[in-house]
Amino acid sequence: MTKICHMTSVHKRYDVRIFQKECITLRKLGYEVHLVVSDAEPDEIVNDIYIHSTGYLPKNRFERMTGAAKEVYKLAKSLNAEIYHFHDPELMGFGVKLSKQGKKVIFDSHEHTIVQIYSKRYLIFPKAVSKLFALYQKRVIRQIAEIITPTPQLVDLFKTINENAFLVTNYPKLEESMAGIKKKRQICFTGGCDSQWMLENIAIAVSELDCEIIIAGSGNEEYINAIIKKGRGKVKYVGQLGKEDVYRLQSESLAGMAVNYGIQTIKEGGTLGNTKMFEYMMNGSPIICTDFPLWKMVVEKDDCGICVDANSVEEIRKAIKYFLDCPDESIRMGENARAAVEREYNWDTQVENLAQAYRTLITE
Repeated sequence: MTKICHMTSVHKRYDVRIFQKECITLRKLGYEVHLVVSDAEPDEIVNDIYIHSTGYLPKNRFERMTGAAKEVYKLAKSLNAEIYHFHDPELMGFGVKLSKQGKKVIFDSHEHTIVQIYSKRYLIFPKAVSKLFALYQKRVIRQIAEIITPTPQLVDLFKTINENAFLVTNYPKLEESMAGIKKKRQICFTGGCDSQWMLENIAIAVSELDCEIIIAGSGNEEYINAIIKKGRGKVKYVGQLGKEDVYRLQSESLAGMAVNYGIQTIKEGGTLGNTKMFEYMMNGSPIICTDFPLWKMVVEKDDCGICVDANSVEEIRKAIKYFLDCPDESIRMGENARAAVEREYNWDTQVENLAQAYRTLITE
């Protein structure tokens, strides 16, 4: 049985992409799966997957990027796996070290880090840092075996450096349909609340309509209060909810909001790395999303929502009003959305891609 080790110094041990999707899938495919994380929780075996903790809980960003990454590497190396699969840019240098020791190494690039660096407010010269990182990343990718990423544009980028680049999107694991739940006169937003999701524009749009937006997720208290204020009584913030409650909220809403205008997503023309849009669709909710080419293709192909200019409050308001005035259209497009997820946008469709990436390593 081939022994593999996933490594993360940033993500939590039950991370959806790393643990619930990739690790569980790989165990089902017959691999011996280990996961090394940086937290203070005890080691455990879950779903026949060995979870190892460094016991190191970083106190700040610097410790996460240095001490946590080093401890993850040391523990992972001691497991003497045949394949190492790391998930954070902080682990790049250690990935190269493992490769030089004869190990087969995969970098799972969740984000377009070169572009993402521009949005890091704590950096004094983000443009210069981004350029330096781009050179460093290229050097690393040339020295490891494979790259996996959830976004088609990144696959194309990485293939210019290393031909072994594989697309493994972040589509949701297909859950049972919540069809039949009665739609309420509301829209919803679920997930991390930050400015790239244009929640202030959405709140302003809703403030003049006969409905409310329910926001479920974590976020900066000051930012959330600003959203609530702009909504003039039409914004209801419910904090973080459990998965079942999130899915119910999505199902009973006339539309799910995915109006993004983050630098990274702009550069990619839309991303398949964020599950928000596809979770809405899975739960029978049409989507109101930014008119990025990639997202527009999904929406128009399956007639499952409305695309808008993220910077236009008027377009956002008009889209919401359409579903308020035509609730039957919300149901129809929601059914289309669910059918599309069942057919195409679910994790089961990505299992073969992940399996192929590992088969390629083993047969080399």
